[in-house]
Amino acid sequence: MAYIGWIILLKCCISVYV
Repeated sequence: MAYIGWIILLKCCISVYV
């Protein structure tokens, strides 16, 4: 379930970009 960490990281990156 390590991919959940990647999803959180991606959401953070998207928030910063937007």
